[in-house]
Amino acid sequence: MFIIHIEDNLYKFGLTKNINERFNTHEKKMNKNIHLVYCIESNDNQALEYKFKNWLIMNNYLVEKKDIGQNIYTEIFEINNNDTIIIKNKSYSGIEAIKQILIEYNTKDNTQALEDAYKKIRQLEERLKNKIPSYDKKNYQDKIEI
Repeated sequence: MFIIHIEDNLYKFGLTKNINERFNTHEKKMNKNIHLVYCIESNDNQALEYKFKNWLIMNNYLVEKKDIGQNIYTEIFEINNNDTIIIKNKSYSGIEAIKQILIEYNTKDNTQALEDAYKKIRQLEERLKNKIPSYDKKNYQDKIEI
C-alpha cells in the first residue's frame, strides 16, 4: 500500500504491485510534482487498505472524489499537519499519524497471520503424533549405539 503527497494537505493512497510504475503513471496523469510519502507491505494488502479507508471515513479525512489534472481520482484523503491523533497513548501529527495507523493495522495483520501459522503447525504436529507409532526411548537408543 502506498501514500503519495499530491499538494498542500492532499494525499492519494492505493495498492500496487509495482510502485515505480504506479507512481510514474500518477505523476504524468496528475501533471504535478508528487512525492511518495510512504509504502508498506502486508500479509493482506486489501484488508489493510479496507481498514485504513474505514478509519479515514470514520474520522472525516476521506475525500470522495477529486479533480486532479484531467482525471477524477478516488482514494484521496486530506489531513492537516496540525491535526493531532493519539495512538497507543502517543501523540502524532498529520501524515506521521497516518503512517503510524498503517503500521498499527499492519502489525495486527502480521500478528494474526503468525497466530494462524502456529495454529496450523500445532494441528500438523497432532496429526503426526497419531500417525507415527510410539517407541520405547530406551530400546531405540540401545539399537543405535555402536
